[in-house]
Amino acid sequence: MDGKLLVMNSKDNVGMVLQDTEVDNQLMMVRDGGEVGNISVISEIDIYHKVALQDIQKEDEIIKYGELIGVASKDIKKGEHVHVNNIRSVKV
Repeated sequence: MDGKLLVMNSKDNVGMVLQDTEVDNQLMMVRDGGEVGNISVISEIDIYHKVALQDIQKEDEIIKYGELIGVASKDIKKGEHVHVNNIRSVKV
């Protein structure tokens, strides 16, 4: 395993990487102090940035901390960096 990523809530479709990652790094997903699965990263991601836990379609909600934080502005693949280049804000 190349590192860990933190999943804050079981509803989340993104997690936070706990170290800089490179393509093909294998990360252990951790929630509530325990391992909940693994994911392969398909893009470089800086520490504390978001990664998609599943494929996300354009216009799908982005959920972190169990809350809506934005909407996908394009399709996002599982393991891809989730950032301003592929999400947009929404009015609440």
